Amino acid sequence: MKPVLKKLSDSIYLRNAVDNLGWVDIGNQVVVIDALEDADLGEEVLDLITRTTDSPILTLINTHRHSDHMALNSFFEEKGAEVISFHDLKGSEQVIQGANGLSLRLIPLSKTHSNKDILVFIPEESILFCGDIFGWGLVPWEGRLRQEIYENICKTYELMIGLNPKIVVPGHGPTCTVDELKVWLRYFKQLVTIQRENPEKLSETPPPQDMVHWWRFVEWKHQFSLEKIKTLKSNEIQL
Repeated sequence: MKPVLKKLSDSIYLRNAVDNLGWVDIGNQVVVIDALEDADLGEEVLDLITRTTDSPILTLINTHRHSDHMALNSFFEEKGAEVISFHDLKGSEQVIQGANGLSLRLIPLSKTHSNKDILVFIPEESILFCGDIFGWGLVPWEGRLRQEIYENICKTYELMIGLNPKIVVPGHGPTCTVDELKVWLRYFKQLVTIQRENPEKLSETPPPQDMVHWWRFVEWKHQFSLEKIKTLKSNEIQL
């Protein structure tokens, strides 16, 4: 997927590619969201940002601390940016208020994709950056799926859907809308119900028709999700 500069609003832009990096001009500064996986892309990214704004880059938010979202951390720190990650929020939502009326809600989450994730929501533009919590069909949790994780994922999706974003920016691939979040949550719950009630049929379950055109390798992602659901033992599931 060749990188594309996308204008999401008058003040919000995205370097949209296999891995995504966004930025928000809040008047008195630029806030960058995520930092790619290639440390050699710093100058390219800086050029894109400076094409869209003259405001200084003072903040970088890591939606989570996986290597494919942090490669340019040092680059931005050397340019004077403060890096914010989950531990900086100390378990509580924080708001970055801009001089132009825009605000960024930083919502900390645990045990959804990694142990320490952040949602970034700009309510004035109804744009949500969700990192890898939405993965175009993938169950986001990396380890063994357990009841606690299942519940956390469902609650997180319900939270994201409740925000009713017009644009959702995942960590990888194209932007989407709240409709894709709803489709995926329904899909996830259906697979878990099958695992609980008739687990031998789980492997026979095809991807739903409303997901077959989703971004990249739908069949592979579906198979990955089936295997992940199987780690959730039927006797543990409480729906």
